[in-house]
Amino acid sequence: MRSHSIPTNCLKPAAAFVVVALALATTGVVGCDRSTAPERFKPRMPRVKIIFDKPGAGSEAKDGRTVLAHYVGRLESGKEILNTHDMGGPQAFRLGDAGVIAGMEDAVRGMRAGGRRIVEIPPELHWGRGGYASVIPEHEHLTFEIELIEVK
Repeated sequence: MRSHSIPTNCLKPAAAFVVVALALATTGVVGCDRSTAPERFKPRMPRVKIIFDKPGAGSEAKDGRTVLAHYVGRLESGKEILNTHDMGGPQAFRLGDAGVIAGMEDAVRGMRAGGRRIVEIPPELHWGRGGYASVIPEHEHLTFEIELIEVK
């Protein structure tokens, strides 16, 4: 049986090409423009999972608009950690201003006044994988029931 080997004079140009390509890629001269990359190659951000959605008939919640919402947040065990009904009434926040956790903004964005949603928020979109003090354990997904009262 005859063995096939690559002649050494072919390896030097190939090795040089690899070295140059790596150098250019690490310096930022040549790179991947992710905005034009196919969807399957783009990094995926964690997303809010919508479990239940009852559309409202009012104005749509968009970035820059102030919303008024009632919400109840629970741990995976079902233990309640936030409840606007117990906090004196619905809470107002402006979408896009990071006044609430990123997952809450994502969950409310696109809702219409009068709508209700139940969502699951991954740790990357609330207080993080490390949890929060003694209230939220590490790597915990939170469930929020949201009622959008008003969009201004």
